[in-house]
Order: sequence, then structure tokens, then C-alpha cells
Amino acid sequence: MINAVVMVLAWGAVSADPFEASKAKATEVENLARMLEAYGGKCKATDPVEAQECAQRAKGAQANYKGKTLYAHLGSAFENMMEVAEADGNNVVVLLTPVVDAGAEVALTFHKPQKLDKEGTIIVPKYPVSGPLLDDTATPGDLKRLVKTGQVTVEIVFTVKGPWQLKKKDGEPVKGLEVQVSAVRLANRRSGKSLVSMAR
Repeated sequence: MINAVVMVLAWGAVSADPFEASKAKATEVENLARMLEAYGGKCKATDPVEAQECAQRAKGAQANYKGKTLYAHLGSAFENMMEVAEADGNNVVVLLTPVVDAGAEVALTFHKPQKLDKEGTIIVPKYPVSGPLLDDTATPGDLKRLVKTGQVTVEIVFTVKGPWQLKKKDGEPVKGLEVQVSAVRLANRRSGKSLVSMAR
């Protein structure tokens, strides 16, 4: 499990829901763990030839992703990494901890962390997703309940910036991949309805 502690970083909102337009121009990442493995995951092969082939496949995958606008559905396991920070009428601000552990021993982050704490935990800024509630049947109170119970999914449109690595005092270094997010959407896991969406 990749852990993270957070600071707050502001980002402005938009009033429309441009996510679908952004998604339509992106290439979907069907297997996020496999993508992250290409940027620092360990090859499981013990045979030198197989290990070399694994490394070559990783380089090929990195070349394939370079410069492309990508789309990924990050799932809904964010109940401990998301909170509704503000609600002003129908407008809300949701703070997301932008560290995704897809089980590849490589974290996906929206920012490149500069350091770890003394326990080796990644320190990253929180990522605010702000705007009007897009589901006219939902209230800010409903959103808070959905967040607390893990019923909010996260989708992003992004480009790859590059891998990063931070040394720990003991054990293996912490590895990650920084991405530049251009659009993000939070949705109701059960109904599929959009809740909050924003884009640059």
C-alpha cells in the first residue's frame, strides 16, 4: 500500500461539464497497473533473456504513451483520500489526495513529491475538484455521504510527465509516475451520474 500525507493546493473551477469532450479526444488506459509497471515496476523474470525482454517491453510502452492524451477510470476506493471541504449552495469543493496505488509498486501522482516524511510516506498537495453539483437530484449532504461510504468514482484525462523516485532511509526507494491532469470527474458509483466535473 502506498501512503500519502497532504497539503492544500488551490485550483479554479469551471461552471460547465467539459469532461466528456476531453475524454472523447483521449486514448483509454485499460490497465493502469500495467501502464505504471512500464515506468518502474519490477520485472518478475529471473532469466536474463526474459528480464531483457521485459525491459524492452517497458521502453516500448513508455514510447507509446509519450505525448498522448490519456483517459483513466481510477475506481472508487477513495473514501479515506477524499473530503468535501466546502459547500456554498449548489457549489462544492472536494479535496482529493492525488496518489493512486494500482498495485504496481509505482504510484500515480498529480504532482511530483519533493520529499517523504520520516516514515517514508509521500508528501503531496491535495487536489481540489470544484464546481456546481451536476446531478440535480443530489445535495451537498448527499455528496458528503457518498464520499464517506466510498461511492464516488474518479476519472481523469491526462498526459504523462515522467517517473520520479525518492530514497527511503531503509528499504526500497519509493517510485511514482507524475501526470498532468487536464480534466477530472467525480461520479456516483451506483447510478453513474456525474457529480462534479472540471477541466483546464
